[in-house]
Amino acid sequence: MDFQLARVAGAVHSTGNVLFAPDDDRLFSAVGNRVACVDLRRQSCGAVGGFEARVDCDRLAVTSDGALLVVADVEGRLSAINVARRCVLHRLHLKARARDLAFSHDDGVLAVAGRKQV
Repeated sequence: MDFQLARVAGAVHSTGNVLFAPDDDRLFSAVGNRVACVDLRRQSCGAVGGFEARVDCDRLAVTSDGALLVVADVEGRLSAINVARRCVLHRLHLKARARDLAFSHDDGVLAVAGRKQV
């Protein structure tokens, strides 16, 4: 297979992580205040729905089935996004910037690392 990755971490990519969806060939990356989704199998690229953060996206986490994507921006706002329907399910404001996000193995708990707390 020959994949060509273009615009995965576009010109406005300054912070954030890049992650693969565990169940298929999709790649999520934070590009400015949006999240780009690259489908490696269909060779297509696009934004995740109509989601747009107020400031640059910083951290991403996806569930093991790839259905739920959690995005944290640089000001500490979390957004839970349904990937299949491409809509925002919930928004949450933290007291500080999230350093990292991770789901548990059974996807029951989301761990958010803040200043000195998890």
